[in-house]
This record gives sequence, C-alpha cells and structure tokens, in this order.
Amino acid sequence: MRRSQNTISELRISSNSTLVLQDEIKDFIVNHYKNKFNGGEAVIDPNLFEFDHERISVPESSFMDVVPTLDESKRAVFDLGADSAPGPVGFSDILSRNLSKLLANRSMHNMVSKKGVAPTHLLFADDILVFCRGNLHSLQNLKTMLSVYEKASGQCINYAKSKFYYDGGTYSRSIAIANYLGMERALFPDKYLGIQLKPGIVRHIHVRKVVEKIMDKLAGWKGKLLSFQARLVERAIRNFLWSGDAEKRKFFTVLYANPCCSRPEGGLGLRRLVDINKAMLMKLWISIRDSDKTWARFLRAKYFKLNGVLIDYKLGSTVFPGIRWVYDFVQQHTRTIIGDGANTSLLFDNWLGDFSIAKRLGITSKGPNDFKAKVSDIIFDGAWAIPQSTRDLMVRLNIDVGNLPIIAGGDDYKIWDLDSKWVFSVKSAKAAIRENA
Repeated sequence: MRRSQNTISELRISSNSTLVLQDEIKDFIVNHYKNKFNGGEAVIDPNLFEFDHERISVPESSFMDVVPTLDESKRAVFDLGADSAPGPVGFSDILSRNLSKLLANRSMHNMVSKKGVAPTHLLFADDILVFCRGNLHSLQNLKTMLSVYEKASGQCINYAKSKFYYDGGTYSRSIAIANYLGMERALFPDKYLGIQLKPGIVRHIHVRKVVEKIMDKLAGWKGKLLSFQARLVERAIRNFLWSGDAEKRKFFTVLYANPCCSRPEGGLGLRRLVDINKAMLMKLWISIRDSDKTWARFLRAKYFKLNGVLIDYKLGSTVFPGIRWVYDFVQQHTRTIIGDGANTSLLFDNWLGDFSIAKRLGITSKGPNDFKAKVSDIIFDGAWAIPQSTRDLMVRLNIDVGNLPIIAGGDDYKIWDLDSKWVFSVKSAKAAIRENA
C-alpha cells in the first residue's frame, strides 16, 4: 500500500499535455535530470586561466600521476587545517582569481579600501558576495566575466534569487542597477542564513525578536517535555528539595553564577552565555590576527592604527567592540615561537615567555618607532646579536640574556599557552574565563 502511494501515476508536463504511461514518465524524468546536470558543451575561454600562479616542473608533473600510498593519504588528510577540506579547489578557485583580477586590472572599482587592502569578494558555501562600486564600468565587466565563467563551468547564477545592496546614490540609479543585473535590491536590516545583517552596533531592539523566539521556545518545552504526571512528580521533588516537604512550596533564590559552576564544585554545570560569547570572540579575533586572507587583512587595517595599536575611537561596527573586549586577554596568553623574528615585535610580543619587554617596562601603547622594532633586528646569521644598549636594558629587567629562546628558523608562529597542545580552543578559553571570574 505504501509503495503504491509513493508511485507517480501521472505527470503533467504542460498546460495541455499529461503523461500517464509509466515508461513515458520514467523516460521524461531521466531525460530531464540528464539535461539539468550534464549541461551543454563547455566553452572554455583561455582568459579565465590567465593569472599569475606557481609553475611546476616536469618531475613534479610526473609525480602528480603517481597513486599515493595509504600512509600518504592518511597523512594528507590529518595535516589538513581546521578550515580546509579534501579535494581539488576546482572552479571556485578560478572564479575567485578572476574576481581579484578584475580589480587588479581596474576593470572593476573597489567599494572600500583600508590602508591599501580592498576586499573584492567572499565565497561562502554556495554563495558569492561581491564588493564593488555601482558604476556601469564595474557592473559590465563583472557580468561579462560571470557569463564567461558560466559557459566554462556549467554552473549558472540564479539572478532572480540574488540581490544587491546599494547606498549613497539616487533611487533612480538603484532601479537602473536592478534592471541591468536582473536582481532585487535589498535593504538593511536584512537576513542571511537566518542571521540579521545590519551595519553599525547591535542594540537591544535589533535582537528583541530573537530573544522572544527563545522565550517562546522555552515556554513550549516546559509543557512538551514532561507529561502531566511527570510534572507532578517534578513539583513534588522540587518542593522536597527546597522545603523538606513535598506538599509545601517554597521560593529559594540563588546567584545564577552558582548553578553555572561545575558539578564537582556544587553547581549544575550550566553554561553562561556571556562566557561562551567571550570565548567565541577570542576565536574570531585569533582568526583575524593570524589569517593572511584579504578579509582578515582588511579588518586588521580597519581596527588598528599604523603603529599597531587598537583604535581608541568609537566605530560603528558589530565586531570591533567584542574584539576590544578580548584583545588584552588573548595577547596575555599568546606566545611567539621565534623562527627568523621578522614578524615578531621586539617589545610588545611575548617571545621571551609569558611576558613582553613592554610589560616589564610598564609601557601600554606603541610609538611609531617602537612598532618597527622586530626580533629579527637582534638576530644575525641565525644567532643572537644583541646590541649592548638592548642587552643592558634586558638585564635591568631581569631577563636572562644567556638563556634566550632557540632560533628555530623559518617563519615565526604563535601558540596558546592555556592548552596542552599549544593550540587555541574554545574549551580552554571558557575554562580560563571561569577561573578568572
């Protein structure tokens, strides 16, 4: 019976045509999906692949045809970064490079730039976010490149489901852009993947609906999770715990921090949202700090002055207040392992241990010249070569000059001193936040 219910008995394919024979229905559906996923013949434009990239040698090319061993495959998978995925980058990399090439060739004008860093696009899941000015020159070249990409890859952009944001111009101009692109204009606040997007600082009124949804959900759980009999038992147990009498109700108030303690500490192990939020902000800041991707370099250029100090003025940003909140804590627990010292501040980074020279000196802000001083300035030919004045300063600060860190060579890298693996984790951050509370 169930199989008969799941059977397609007829299929209407147009206003005046309906298929009723099973073979006809089967052939129509098979051919439909063949045409949908096989696509037409690809038209490869050589310009798509005209960008600078590293060349490989003939031996390297031959090596690429060798079937990897089981151990090599396992090592390659386990060596992947946290944000990586196995498999070739493929057409998304081609699209990304060509979007960047549009800006480099001045075929598309950047929307915003901070200290020379201008983001052109973001690729997230199946979505593409492109940042450019709304002039005809930029839009024409962008649409032409996307059309060439579609023909080569077989992937098609659904302009009807896409949208654009436009500000600072006339209404008639926005209508012209909408007609040219075939997209709908979106306005802030808007939603993306269920999250509200809004420029500027998030205030209570902006998240009120989210809070109301959570409260409605909790109210629903209260009734759904327990049957009537179970709720009676729960009430009796609760009354007994607080008053010693299952029939006697007593109000008992405790600090919310107490049930948030772990069970061995006498709490219930509840998680404070403020601690989770702070730990996640630390993870975000470390991603911004350590990544060399355009979006991260842009945010660093936006949040820091030229001398490397966090800006001290108000910024209409949803992210920056959180970064400023966790910055000192992350800086305190980040140590730098010296490779060549080129990317490590001599005075302000913790390359000597769990402290910096600036901290020993009581310096809290960087001057222009201080920011330029690197650990590589006191390294020569892979060995420490400390000028006498710097050596005297370090001795006065009780720094053991004869027992400095080993110079490993290569690039400097940062470690997280609150984790046994020296890698940042939200779990270690939350534990440290609780200890410092």
